[in-house]
Amino acid sequence: MELAQLAVATAGRGEIVTVPWPEEYRAIETGDFRSDISSAARELGWHPSTNIAEGVTRTVAYYREALAD
Repeated sequence: MELAQLAVATAGRGEIVTVPWPEEYRAIETGDFRSDISSAARELGWHPSTNIAEGVTRTVAYYREALAD
């Protein structure tokens, strides 16, 4: 939800619509997922060079430019 809110706020338009999860999907749903990059940092020395807010801003700008053509 936070990512959707960030995307709408960054784009300056859009809406978030929530719908009930279909009952038949509950049997295969694995639950919420939260990624953890600590293993990549520890094992590979990798760290993201762009934070999520900047990434969303760049993505919105890219699509604005691409759709303007």
